[in-house]
Amino acid sequence: NKELTEQATSRLQALQDFSQLGSGYSLAFRDLQIRGAGDLLGAKQSGQINAVGFDLYTQLIESEVGFLKSVADGSEGAVHRDPLKGLAPLPVFDLPVTALIPSSYVREEGQRMFFYQAMMSSRSLDALSTVAKDIEDRYGKFPREVETALEIMRLRISAQELMIEKVDGKGGRLCVSFEQDHTHSVRVFSLVRQRKSDAYMSQDNLIWPFVGSVTSACRAMLEAVKTSAQMVEEQRAMLGVM
Repeated sequence: NKELTEQATSRLQALQDFSQLGSGYSLAFRDLQIRGAGDLLGAKQSGQINAVGFDLYTQLIESEVGFLKSVADGSEGAVHRDPLKGLAPLPVFDLPVTALIPSSYVREEGQRMFFYQAMMSSRSLDALSTVAKDIEDRYGKFPREVETALEIMRLRISAQELMIEKVDGKGGRLCVSFEQDHTHSVRVFSLVRQRKSDAYMSQDNLIWPFVGSVTSACRAMLEAVKTSAQMVEEQRAMLGVM
């Protein structure tokens, strides 16, 4: 099957790329590039462990390669289940930022992989906060790249609650795409525009121009959508409209 072969090749290449994460790996949407759901290595390796090293690294690699082999043979079995299954995908944030765990901060490759996986499998702000605290307790104050990686994950988790599908932050504007079945009304976007007069709708996408920090712009946009949606819900409740 050509499609499966191409996907398998992409995922194997992604595993190889983990040896050079410091050269440009982006948490913004890498986990969704290959197959659109979950994190690269899956949720099964999440949780608290006392020590992470080469053994965990080889375990993760063997699990993924075993699955790929079983798919290539056309006989996916119970022994090699897809480690990417089990998590709903977060919204994609394609932002011009450097978001990674530098090898100068976490030197051991297996531990970097574990913390990437732990961050990317977080589906609540509390869970992400626990991961961040664990990293900081072990390695000290975050460098800027780690702060950015955590901030992007916070944005993605918050965006999911607002039925946002993707945020593209290139060219001095945010282009915000919503899920097809989102329930935001025209009134919501009208209130968003009251909060930011130069924001507008284009082909069902919210366009949010900005100057300065793209992550700050994302935070402001999410707050505007959230607050506007809450106001509309409150108005409907007062009018007895469901």
